[in-house]
Amino acid sequence: MTYLTRAVFAFASLLLLLAAMALIGFGVKDALAGIGSPDKSGADAVLDVLGYVIVAIAVFDVAKYIFEDEVRRGNE
Repeated sequence: MTYLTRAVFAFASLLLLLAAMALIGFGVKDALAGIGSPDKSGADAVLDVLGYVIVAIAVFDVAKYIFEDEVRRGNE
């Protein structure tokens, strides 16, 4: 049962890491689109990407915590 639990937590950590990378990708894509758009100012585009990056860092930190606490815990 412990292997199954650790596998589920490892999978959840991987999904969260992928979501964090996707958030950064969306942020960069939106920033590039916003900078090239005459309707939107560059400052708004930078603030948008900053919000994406901050949320991505928080998601990455949660994924790291889950992996270290739940998956690697069995090795110690």
